[in-house]
Amino acid sequence: MDVTFRQYTGSSYPGSFRGSFTLEISFYATVLEMKQEVMRRKNIPVSSQRIFFRGVELSDGNTLMQLGIGQDTVHLLMRRDPPDGCCSGGSVGSSNQKYDSSSSSTS
Repeated sequence: MDVTFRQYTGSSYPGSFRGSFTLEISFYATVLEMKQEVMRRKNIPVSSQRIFFRGVELSDGNTLMQLGIGQDTVHLLMRRDPPDGCCSGGSVGSSNQKYDSSSSSTS
């Protein structure tokens, strides 16, 4: 099936829009396998990808079928690399975070 990716860059969802592309992905593929296909086709490292569907960040172990993703559009947020010498520790956001599009905060 064809999955359309709306591509963004930034440190938080939704980020800055960078265009869209479509890939053929199996309905039985996991989110991790989908990220690996994006890496093969678009040269975006898996570790730099965060994928959202209906405002929720997707966990790597779930299949597209489990998530109800068919001929749909997902949002791909590409993490920017921090400047040299910056941010040597700490954690990056966890998966399955909900994005509230009704929030008026822009930070």
